[in-house]
Amino acid sequence: MRSTLDSRSEVHASASAGPGPDRYPNFDILRLFLALGVVLYHAPLLVKGMQAFTVWVNYVPAFLTVSGFLVLQSFESSKSWGEFVAKRCWRLLPALGLNILVISLWMDWDVGRSSIIQWFSGGHLELAPFSNGVLWSLGYEEGFYAFLAILYILGGYRRPWIIWILWLVGAAVSFWSDGQSQFVSDRAHLVSAFFAGNLLYIYRDKLRSVGPWLPSGILLVALVGKHFWFKYSQDTAFNLMLPPVYIWWAFAGVQISLPKRWPDLSYGVYLWHLPVIWFLQRDSLFLFPHNAWTLVMLALLAAAISWFGVEQPFKVLRRRMVKKQTRAGASTKLAENSPST
Repeated sequence: MRSTLDSRSEVHASASAGPGPDRYPNFDILRLFLALGVVLYHAPLLVKGMQAFTVWVNYVPAFLTVSGFLVLQSFESSKSWGEFVAKRCWRLLPALGLNILVISLWMDWDVGRSSIIQWFSGGHLELAPFSNGVLWSLGYEEGFYAFLAILYILGGYRRPWIIWILWLVGAAVSFWSDGQSQFVSDRAHLVSAFFAGNLLYIYRDKLRSVGPWLPSGILLVALVGKHFWFKYSQDTAFNLMLPPVYIWWAFAGVQISLPKRWPDLSYGVYLWHLPVIWFLQRDSLFLFPHNAWTLVMLALLAAAISWFGVEQPFKVLRRRMVKKQTRAGASTKLAENSPST
């Protein structure tokens, strides 16, 4: 599918000459940072009197901006629609399935069922008694994946002005949401966030041409300014400006090298931190202090179990299956091209 983006336009030029998509280690750091931010945002559910941690950015829209960049990269590097869907399913469903299974067995099937409804409905429906409430964003994210795939196949990404219009529509929805309920506001920022990630990917070569220090410096200035002058502000202007700054740094800034086997814990932290809160509220008694550090450490532990026990093994299994299919296809092609005896 790489040829679908208009190769005649320099903004669509491939970022590398290699066969696979570029790898940016800063994204691993950024996603973990955002996931831990969500944990601290929900920490007041456990730590009474603590203020929700919104210092740096609105975390869910920032995640959508990351997805807008990386998922477009993934789709462009996929050989077919089916391969793209398979990659998404192999990455998302094993850990999510484990999460819902554990919730159903530990809490109650009604909680597991409500969590599934929360996921499928994007949080618009929730059954009693309660659910893993963070799953609503996964429903929206997967909806954006489908929209991206359809738009891509229809040629929308050969015309950047279409993506700019979609971003502007999303920005208008974001401004409209100011003063609306938290439920509406949380969802209203997602459209502009996702298409901002798309635009950053489309113009990635131009944005990287300025060198790594400019995006790194702008990120530092943004973080300092947000912390000291706009600490708890969550208005639309910040939701539009800050996530692109983070993502610009992630792919164009100074890259922070990570160990080769660095675990990708961000997804697990996001999935498991609410069940960890339930555990601390309901089952831990006096085994653990009810503070933010305990919550963070246990969420990281649960994420590590999810990564090493489920996510990484499924990742390895998929890689082996792809290699097996590739070898089988090569053997079949060789047999078809060999002269008959």
